[in-house]
Amino acid sequence: MLVALLCFCFSPLSACADTSYSLFGLNGIGYFHYLNAPNAHQTAQQKMQWLERAGAKWDRFDFWWGTIEPQPGVWKWDQADWLVSFYTRHHIRMLPILCYQAAWMHQSPHTPEDFAQFADFVAHVVSRYHKQIHCWEIWNEPNIPAFWKPHPDAAAYTELLKAAYLAAHRADPHCVIVGAAANETDINWLEAIADHGGLSYMDAVSIHPYSMSDGPEQMYLAQQLENVRRFLSAHGRPNLPIWITEMGWTSSIENLQSMQRAAIYLVQSYTIAAAEGVQHLFWFNEQDWTEGGKLQGWGLLSPDMHPKLTFDAYRQIAAFLDGCHFVGYVPLDNGIGYLFRKGRVERLIAWAYRGQTATLPPLRPNAKLIPLFYTSPDQPTESSLKADTAQGALTLSETPLFITDVARAFLKPLTITHTLPAPSQWVVNGDLQQIDAKGAYGWHKGVFYGGADRGTFATFPEEHALALTNTTDALWQSWSVPVMPGERYRLTVEILTKEATGENDAQILFLGGPGWSWLGGPTTESVTGSTNGWRTFTVEGSVPKDADFLRVNLISKRNTGLVLFRNIRLQRVP
Repeated sequence: MLVALLCFCFSPLSACADTSYSLFGLNGIGYFHYLNAPNAHQTAQQKMQWLERAGAKWDRFDFWWGTIEPQPGVWKWDQADWLVSFYTRHHIRMLPILCYQAAWMHQSPHTPEDFAQFADFVAHVVSRYHKQIHCWEIWNEPNIPAFWKPHPDAAAYTELLKAAYLAAHRADPHCVIVGAAANETDINWLEAIADHGGLSYMDAVSIHPYSMSDGPEQMYLAQQLENVRRFLSAHGRPNLPIWITEMGWTSSIENLQSMQRAAIYLVQSYTIAAAEGVQHLFWFNEQDWTEGGKLQGWGLLSPDMHPKLTFDAYRQIAAFLDGCHFVGYVPLDNGIGYLFRKGRVERLIAWAYRGQTATLPPLRPNAKLIPLFYTSPDQPTESSLKADTAQGALTLSETPLFITDVARAFLKPLTITHTLPAPSQWVVNGDLQQIDAKGAYGWHKGVFYGGADRGTFATFPEEHALALTNTTDALWQSWSVPVMPGERYRLTVEILTKEATGENDAQILFLGGPGWSWLGGPTTESVTGSTNGWRTFTVEGSVPKDADFLRVNLISKRNTGLVLFRNIRLQRVP
């Protein structure tokens, strides 16, 4: 058996052009999810064709322990062998996820015997495929109950990670073990792994920064990545590569607006990730599916494999950015630009912040504009470009604009910096300028996952205000802001009341731990009665040890009157 194991080989990927440094990956083919279907190979081939057309150089996929080792010491290699050979023939880099519990286990590994059995599985797999596969991720999202049963256990995961790391490196000293695999940017989870000595047992750290707000700007993706770097530096591993192994937004091929939105966020995410030094970003995912009769629209393709606008956006950003290196940020009034260089040619991606416009100087003759959402150079279907014919300037919207062959003369009036400007205000739509029939952008009626909604919610667009009345327990809640322990924040809010009763105030709410538990936070003075005009309230608080995020709560309890809130401003205090 051992001889057969060591002799098994394919032509290694190193024989083709080196794509190992590419940022662009997908959660794409997903073969283990349908490997027993009669047409499994045909389905995988179809998905591979789309993956290659998109320009992805990597694929992330499951290597299920219970399928490869259905009984202790019994190995079933046929499906995995076919899959590895399949990727190798297509010159696609592989990131298998070594997961989940073995078929004979009733919960996730939690004993020394479990860890040893998983290490044996890792040793066999890495030994068999070390010529074709050089990177391995240990588990998927073990920080949530869906993937670590019965509940997340950082100590157990860390012991599993250590055992897997040692086994993998004995089998292939040059392999890359990707650890953490955290749902969201869960700094608490990373801290717990570090507390149990796990940071030395990974060659890269992975996160899944799905948005709890809107796009990458509104979720402060750049700040989340900065927080991970700060965490790594604090624990003596400042150069540990950061991988985003899942990230995405949903859309439907039947809803043009949803596809445009998701495509914009895809391009912005890859641009920000490239600027922030992320080594690989695996988009989630290639194809939509239905579950319980409900569309899960995470894909670049519809369920019947028709390309969505997100597919076109992926192909465009991959072609534009792959092989580039980041030069610097280009701050704009109400927008941002990202300058890259490929060879001797500089390229710029720029956009305006949501609901605003930004301006670039006139282009020079050799520059080339590429709008997002176009099918050919002669048929643009959408463009963020508006030309001021009098001045020759470029006016940007939220939709990213690509500019190639950027001349020095074009850049001269712009500022290029290596530090991303910090926001002066962290609450999205804190001035409440964006209110429409659907509500106030950036604000939840009640807690974002349910609750605190017993009352009457109202918006006052003319006052740029949010209101609560006839409440038992109600609040308006802002989108989340990524934070780090020890940071200090100041919340300022204007409040107006009319015959208010009970409790009416504003709070900086800190969240952290599994499920982002409420950790409390400072609250302004409560207001009752009638204020006879707007009054300003301020409160400050420091981020506690276990917090990852904060939200602003505008609270009203047991109130038979009316309370209004406006000009909500959250600032980081030096």
